[in-house]
Amino acid sequence: MSLGLNDNLVPADVDVFWKVSVAFIPRTGYDKTMKVNEHLRDTIFEVIENQINANDPPETALTLERLLNEGYTEFQAKQLIGQAVVIEVIDALKNKKPYNEERYINNLRRLPKEPQE
Repeated sequence: MSLGLNDNLVPADVDVFWKVSVAFIPRTGYDKTMKVNEHLRDTIFEVIENQINANDPPETALTLERLLNEGYTEFQAKQLIGQAVVIEVIDALKNKKPYNEERYINNLRRLPKEPQE
C-alpha cells in the first residue's frame, strides 16, 4: 500500500512542506494570517480519492463515511483525513522512512481528534 501520491508532490524542502501543511487545516494555535495552499489541499484530496477508489486502505473510505454520518461535510471530512495523510507524508520525507500504515489507520480511527505523530 502506498499513500497514493502522484509524482508532483516531492517538495525539495520538507520544512517548507510542513509550514504549508500547517495551513492546510486549522487547529488550536492556527495562525489565521497563513494563506491556505489550495494546490497542496487539492493534492492531499487527490490522495484521499485515490485511496477511496482503490479501497486501499479500506479505512479511508470507512472514515469518510463515519465522519459524514457524524455531521461533517465532505469537505470537512476530507480535511480531517488529510491531517492523517500529511503526518505520513512529512514523516516519510523528513525521516526517509517508509509509510507507517498502522499509525495512519490508527489516526483515521481517532478522527476527528488530532492525529498523533
